This record gives sequence, structure tokens and C-alpha cells, in this order.
Amino acid sequence: MTTGCSDVWLLALKLFAASSICFLLWLRLEEVQRILLDICSKIATYILVAWQALSSVVSSVPKEVLPTYIKLVRDAASTSRDKERRKKKGGPVLIPGFCLPKALQPLLPIFLQALDSYYR
Repeated sequence: MTTGCSDVWLLALKLFAASSICFLLWLRLEEVQRILLDICSKIATYILVAWQALSSVVSSVPKEVLPTYIKLVRDAASTSRDKERRKKKGGPVLIPGFCLPKALQPLLPIFLQALDSYYR
């Protein structure tokens, strides 16, 4: 899987996610993972578009399906951390996409639904 998808792709993804009821049928888990991996970008506007696209995707996914995205989110965050760790030897590892205010907000429904389904 390659990262570094273009701004145009993310914008199209965001618009499609916001307007399509059947978005989940089209979206593959790899594409969600691509969005999550692209939060390592150093370009602030690129990160914001990626988070907006992810927010649109998460809001279009049925609640019953959200817990299945936990492993994907965990793996993508781990991969992003490893990429940043390789770039910078020593010191704290900061993932640019997670350093923004309210950065975890698009991921919160995934974790809440996972907790909810676990304790039922």
C-alpha cells in the first residue's frame, strides 16, 4: 500500500462520503487506512483535508460496523508512529496529524462503539 495520495483524491473522497448513502459499499478498508497513514504529512492543509475526509467516512458508516475499524486505526497509528520514529532518532515522537486540536474527534465514534459493543 502506498501513502501520499493527492489533495484532489482526498477532496473527492470527502465530497463522495458526504453525499453518498452507499459509501461503505464503495469504500475499502485500505482507503481508510490510507487516510490515516497520510496524517503524517507535514503540510497542515493536507492534514486538515485528511481529517475532514475521515470524519465524513466515519459518519457514513453504520454504528454496528464501526467496531471493526478498531484494528485498522490501531495499525495505522502504529505505522505512523514507526514512520516518525525512523525520521527522527531520539526524543519524543510526534505525529503531526494527532497534534492538532480536536484531532481525535473523527476517531472517537469508532472507539465509543467498540466500547459499547464490548460491554453489551
